[in-house]
Amino acid sequence: MDRLIALDPTVVVPGHGEVADVSLLRDIRQYLEFVRAEAMSHKNAGADVAAAAEAISAQARKRWAGWENPEWIDFAVRVCYG
Repeated sequence: MDRLIALDPTVVVPGHGEVADVSLLRDIRQYLEFVRAEAMSHKNAGADVAAAAEAISAQARKRWAGWENPEWIDFAVRVCYG
């Protein structure tokens, strides 16, 4: 992701969603870093994956409220737990 951001593209065509600029890549990087950090925090605290996914999903849905397909947040948490 950092390498793509360093290219500073004026047009980013994601696999889904609207065509955007480099800010989309930055947002996605922040999202992935957030999910990974929160998942590891919950896991290290002994939370089961379902509870972690529910808590992290609620936070992420507020932070990235306009994003499509929020159901993928739970999947991302589960991947981080794995």
